[in-house]
Amino acid sequence: MPVLNEIVPEPPARSKIIATLGPASARHDVLAGMVAAGVDVVRLNLSHGSHESHRAHLDLLAAVVVGAESPVAVLADLQGGKIRIGAVGPEGDGIDLSPGDRLVLATAEASRLDPGRATVSHRGLPDEVEAGDTVLLDDGRLRLRIEAVVDGEIRCRVVIGGRLLPHKGVNVPGRSISLPSLTPKDEADIAWLRENRVDMVALSFVRSGDDLRRVREMLAPATPLLIAKIERVDALRDFDDILAACDAVMIARGDLGLEIPIEGLPMVQKDLVCRTMAAGKPVIVATQMLESMREEPLPTRAEVADVANAILDGADAVMLSGETAVGRDPVGVVRMMGRIARQTELSIHLRARDAGDDTVDPVLLALADAAAAMVRRLPAATLAIDGRDQGLSRLITRRVPRADCIAGCIDAVQWRRLALDWGVRPLRLPQSDGQLDRTQLVAAVRGLEDISPSTPLVVVGSEWGVIFDQVAG
Repeated sequence: MPVLNEIVPEPPARSKIIATLGPASARHDVLAGMVAAGVDVVRLNLSHGSHESHRAHLDLLAAVVVGAESPVAVLADLQGGKIRIGAVGPEGDGIDLSPGDRLVLATAEASRLDPGRATVSHRGLPDEVEAGDTVLLDDGRLRLRIEAVVDGEIRCRVVIGGRLLPHKGVNVPGRSISLPSLTPKDEADIAWLRENRVDMVALSFVRSGDDLRRVREMLAPATPLLIAKIERVDALRDFDDILAACDAVMIARGDLGLEIPIEGLPMVQKDLVCRTMAAGKPVIVATQMLESMREEPLPTRAEVADVANAILDGADAVMLSGETAVGRDPVGVVRMMGRIARQTELSIHLRARDAGDDTVDPVLLALADAAAAMVRRLPAATLAIDGRDQGLSRLITRRVPRADCIAGCIDAVQWRRLALDWGVRPLRLPQSDGQLDRTQLVAAVRGLEDISPSTPLVVVGSEWGVIFDQVAG
């Protein structure tokens, strides 16, 4: 891992960057370098580690960002209900499979496993599959075909072989599996999250809007933003209800790309981004965005195009997973993601996006229309927005995506939540009896180093309307 001799802040991208903490990045110097390179949200992957290790990650982040002018939010990602391989092989630690080999998937632990046997975590799986179905293991790296289901055992033939290790994922494309979205582990994690400050919680393997409503109730009295991870065919079928029940959407392309034909994934991604934007909610694109940079110093050309196209589609945020959790150069990966984002944001193809007109408070909608119209006439103006008006800054930036948009916040929670919104620059203001004074907001924006005192401001808030503020001379 490179030694960080100097932390040089990168100019912020308008697209937000989410980075996963893990063994490669859970050091003060590395995490500080990632934040300086442009990380807006740090992800805790609750599928790995203990509550103690995640608490240590929260403490580390707090030490890194103390006194920071820009927020870094925390996203806790619940493991969810995923089928996994249990013990496998004579020693229970893995086997090598070749095309043509037979493999039995059993739901009960055997006292002694033979080379052609493995266990799976979902006891109901034999009742939900049948001969002819395809089984994918380890993110699709291994492929089986089911030949028969007999006495609770799934008898398979290996189509694509490789090394099969314990705890790897199991997918059956085209089948609606009854595994619940929440497991006992998730319930224990939610109880822990109620006592530990996080800004966002993502629910994996969402099946319906009811899953999200249940999690929201379980999190109470905590009120983090609730993110729906779209990974199952069931979620595509019930997407409208899921969208209504969540605060944001994550298109988690790993398992989703196994549940549906992979050639259809790009169009599904574009459709979900458009529908989420139309609802006026943030959308995240995730999984394998710069995957090759786990080991390599540069991404592939295809990965660069993937990140750029997600931004051009309208994604608010792009996410790094293993690249920063276990990769060779977490800081370099974040820096590369920022470079791609900033270059893409200069493109003539970056246009105004659907802003959710049908679901938004008409007063906020009118303010957004008026502010956007003024900025189009005055392209040198900076927007100063009341951050208490939930969603107002998002409405404006989607109408005028190139505008400089600063949202003043007196509340630390809202300040951090805005770290997920595309093109929004959250500005923390001193709290004064729960009120945000327009004069205070204008003075704070004009006091920023990169804002000239003579810069025209378009000041927007539901309490003030849209006001033009310019210093003479």
